[in-house]
Amino acid sequence: MTSKTATQTQPTTTEVTQTAGNVTYYLAKTIVLGFAVGCLYFSFSHTIELAHMLGATGAQAYSTPAFVDGFMLLGRLGMSPKFDASTNKIGRRMMTVGALLSLAANIAAGQTAGDRIIGALVVIGFLVTEWYAGKLRPAPQAPLTPAQKAAATRARNKAAGTTTKKAPAKAKAAPRKPRTRKPATTTPAVHPVAAIQALTPQQINDAPVSPAPYMASQLVIATSMADVRDLTN
Repeated sequence: MTSKTATQTQPTTTEVTQTAGNVTYYLAKTIVLGFAVGCLYFSFSHTIELAHMLGATGAQAYSTPAFVDGFMLLGRLGMSPKFDASTNKIGRRMMTVGALLSLAANIAAGQTAGDRIIGALVVIGFLVTEWYAGKLRPAPQAPLTPAQKAAATRARNKAAGTTTKKAPAKAKAAPRKPRTRKPATTTPAVHPVAAIQALTPQQINDAPVSPAPYMASQLVIATSMADVRDLTN
């Protein structure tokens, strides 16, 4: 039941959207609220006058409206849809009590029959205008024509195009430094005869079976040729 009450009292999103740009709605709301403020002013003055008639003086007399009309205003605040259903119920009771006290004070403050009637009308007028202000709702907006929809779309696109910042240009890549190639290290070629001469007889004997005789013969030839060069020199 609580959720149902909240759903009925809270304005829908469509109603909130419809109030935008509705000058007539805001003007009517302002006039009605101004009328309610005027009723409160007369009610305050009648209550203060009644306090003076009863012998109250100074600040006590001027604070009397806070305990008469003030209860009515506090109750109206408690009836706001922003509060829970239990708070709305208490606020309705407070507003009823405050309205009865204000009605009695405005009637009792009158010295003539006309004053008493006007005093009662002040309270009734405030209650009616307050109720009427809460019932004001803007009229539903007429659907847009295709031309109006197209114009609104163009306006939105234009606004979006002017506010969108251009993407910054990509920074140019820094030039790469040329790579310096290191000179290749070449190993001097070794003559086969010199390589064979560097081998010892033990290394020749430890070599695999198949190349060992060949390497031994090459070693003998290389040794003979070295001896010949020594003799000729």
